[in-house]
Amino acid sequence: MEKQRLTSALYFRTLSLMHAALVLGPLVFAGVSLYSRWSGTMPTTDAVGAGTYLYVVIAVAVTGVVGSQLVFTRLLASAMVKPTLPEKLRGFQAASVVRFALLESPALMGLAVFYTTGGYLFLAVSIVPLLLLLVVAPRKQQVIDSLQLSDQEASVVNDPDSIIGEFVVGDD
Repeated sequence: MEKQRLTSALYFRTLSLMHAALVLGPLVFAGVSLYSRWSGTMPTTDAVGAGTYLYVVIAVAVTGVVGSQLVFTRLLASAMVKPTLPEKLRGFQAASVVRFALLESPALMGLAVFYTTGGYLFLAVSIVPLLLLLVVAPRKQQVIDSLQLSDQEASVVNDPDSIIGEFVVGDD
């Protein structure tokens, strides 16, 4: 088994790729859904019970948006008290992935209901958590500020070649 070093640049590239993957899923699904709607392969009227779906989709969207902030804040608070920079950054990454997923899920649900019913209101509701997901894209300064890193820790994070951790690569 071999140990690989994790640089600051690799950490942020990985975090950005995770964010991009979670953003692209709903965007592609929205594009496919819109294409299906406009090409006539999707129902043109709301299905029976779409009114009930609307309440559910709105409730899930609100819960996802509020929940993402609450869970992120709690996970971030636990990451801030970690003794080492690598532990803090792992905590921030975990908190971010949970936040991204809690914003992506209601967007996907609303898009799925839009796809099945053709109701544009579901698409509109889905856009809110999707826009918030775009806004919370990870940035170095956001990590530094959110974790309240010391000047020494911030300089390590800002140096793309600095080693911030190690991970094991190999056969198990």
